[in-house]
Amino acid sequence: LDKPTGLSSAQAIARVKHRLNIGKIGHAGTLDPDASGLLVCLLNSATRLVSFAQAGRKKYTGIIRLGITTTSDDLQGEILTKSDYVPSDEQVEIARRRLTGKIMQIPPQISAVKVNGKRSYALSRKGETVALSPRPAEIYSFSLSRLDPMRFTYVVETSPGTYVRSLARDLGEMLGSGGCIESLRREASYPFDVSQSITLDELSIDDILSPDRLLPNAGVLALRGEQVKRLRSGDQSVLSVIGVPEGEATAFYADSCSPNELLGLLHCNGQDWKLALNL
Repeated sequence: LDKPTGLSSAQAIARVKHRLNIGKIGHAGTLDPDASGLLVCLLNSATRLVSFAQAGRKKYTGIIRLGITTTSDDLQGEILTKSDYVPSDEQVEIARRRLTGKIMQIPPQISAVKVNGKRSYALSRKGETVALSPRPAEIYSFSLSRLDPMRFTYVVETSPGTYVRSLARDLGEMLGSGGCIESLRREASYPFDVSQSITLDELSIDDILSPDRLLPNAGVLALRGEQVKRLRSGDQSVLSVIGVPEGEATAFYADSCSPNELLGLLHCNGQDWKLALNL
């Protein structure tokens, strides 16, 4: 789904659920209401593949604004500080390099991180300041292009779980001017790209993809009906008599099914194959 601005991720998937008359739905990574772009939706039994859907690297574009810090690290929050200091291009380049690669970052106060069982954003809305711990992130690439003295377009590729708002905040802090996100769009969430997505207005039942699209590098195994029955009932001895493709994961089907009917996922733990997911 190409989520528009103005809707939360929960509101967006609720519309998908209603329009397609789906029993169960989830998504593979929250986009803030003022962010747009790729939102991978998981339907019915495919919701059990959420860990695989979330595992790929992400790509974002948008605008970073210097000279302002806010409670949410974007322009929607309460302004905390303002600065007229304009860093040089050389200073920006040094900071950009420092924020590329493996880094530690503190999530924004307005985030879904849990603190003593409660979401940070819920505590922040009550006026509480939450002490959030730094967490590892990896920035695979990070480019900046100056629009005007205090605004930069950015393109960034990140590991899952990275907060681009934190990246903007940390960039501004390194430059001594403060900074926040002005706009954000998710361009990709491996293995999907926003160019493959559709809008809410375009959505139809024909647009649903096979769950195995989440597993482009998984092996494929077609099993006979009796083998499927034994495996799905927990009898993993069947794996010792069939040839499982090499790799960490293998998707399996009944040999009478189409690829749209993914039945489960096998995972290799060292030398042994185990049933990781039974759809």
